[in-house]
Amino acid sequence: MSEKTTDKIEKTVDTIAGAGASDKAEGKAQELLGKAQHKLGTTLEDPELTARGVVNQADGQVKQEVGELKSDLEDLKERAKELLGDTAEVIKEKAHDAAEAIKAKVHHTKDAGQ
Repeated sequence: MSEKTTDKIEKTVDTIAGAGASDKAEGKAQELLGKAQHKLGTTLEDPELTARGVVNQADGQVKQEVGELKSDLEDLKERAKELLGDTAEVIKEKAHDAAEAIKAKVHHTKDAGQ
């Protein structure tokens, strides 16, 4: 499978299941592969296969953590958007209130001067 195709699949999975989902799934698969390699290497007394299993387990765990971080970052991004939206709304309301107060004072000053 080409790298472009793999990237498209990962983006699609992340879009459907949430940010980092493809990393978490890939990481879990790699971790499970590593566990199997480690057990098989130990059983067959093959130190190279055992070591490869340990490395794959660690790589898989790292990929899962990367997926978690991506998911957490996406959550933070969404929360920041919400907060900024709320803040912007408050600022608009305050600006509107201030403009109305100024209009009222100008109108009152004009009425007092006549």
